[in-house]
Amino acid sequence: MIMKVLLLYPDSNSIELIERFFLTYSTWNWKTPIRIKTPKEIVNEKQKNQEEITVYSPTFSENSLTFKITKLNAKIIKNEFLNGFYEINELIQNNKQLNNFGEIIEGNKFISKYQNYIIISCVTNSQINQEKFCNFVENRIKSEIDEQICNIDEVFLNYLKSWIY
Repeated sequence: MIMKVLLLYPDSNSIELIERFFLTYSTWNWKTPIRIKTPKEIVNEKQKNQEEITVYSPTFSENSLTFKITKLNAKIIKNEFLNGFYEINELIQNNKQLNNFGEIIEGNKFISKYQNYIIISCVTNSQINQEKFCNFVENRIKSEIDEQICNIDEVFLNYLKSWIY
């Protein structure tokens, strides 16, 4: 994504590039994939259900990862691009000088970002099948959560992370 912005705006300074990055992707038509160059043809059956964002891996050979982006993920991604654009634009309008980019990058504390959360422990009797079973549980829970809450406007964030011990 950064490379695309660099190619679109080759003579921009670093602050302009950050602004262009957020401007470009907060207004991007996400049904159009971001590509440095156009490949010959990519066929992927899983992409047929794609509605929100088209994603291809940056590796060779290019693969579609669109099926991994849910409606809620797309909503979060688009909102973060818009927030980033507003924040960098505010810095530029206020003529703030940045000595290092650490001044504009802050981490988010889990508790302040997520007001409600659920912890699910996946436990099995044997270590041999634990990873496979827990991956199954994670995928089922993720798809169920996405199906149930992706169309609710009040739900803004959905994050699922698993750890296997």
